[in-house]
Amino acid sequence: MSERQRRFHRVALCVRRIDMTEELRTISEQLTRQLGLDRPPVQVSYLDAPPHGVPEHPGGVPSVCTFFAFGAEKPFYAGLEKHADCEIGAFVLGIPPGGELGPRLMATIGAMQKEGYLNPGEEAKVPHNATAPRFVAYGPLGSLPMPPTNVLLFVKPQGAMLAVEAAGAGEDAKPVR
Repeated sequence: MSERQRRFHRVALCVRRIDMTEELRTISEQLTRQLGLDRPPVQVSYLDAPPHGVPEHPGGVPSVCTFFAFGAEKPFYAGLEKHADCEIGAFVLGIPPGGELGPRLMATIGAMQKEGYLNPGEEAKVPHNATAPRFVAYGPLGSLPMPPTNVLLFVKPQGAMLAVEAAGAGEDAKPVR
């Protein structure tokens, strides 16, 4: 490939990234308006390497949910090790429950069952990744230079009903449980 072709390829990638980002921002604005969101949708992207141009979070958060809340405010990324303080979040991300994480996870599940938050046996139904990402990027939808793996919505009951209804409207929609 010639130098000219390489430059063209880089420009084409940048244009596609800008188009994707603008489209995601438009979707974010529509979701915020139509669902009556108080916070923007949060983009969560699983990555194999730190993202270029996105600041790293310094860490020191008590839960993965805290990363979600911060992600509604500004873009950042965090390495997988910064997610290990939250045993449920670590499990959902796919961190193997070995070492000290395993007993902490089981204790938390036990407490959740005792409080009636989970029924016995429901822990096996908690969705989780088979393989953990090395890095996770968070930010308002459309603020990151890569596509989202997931998008989180902080919705009120009416917005939740609309989102669930819309999720089931497509031909290839998966059932919402």
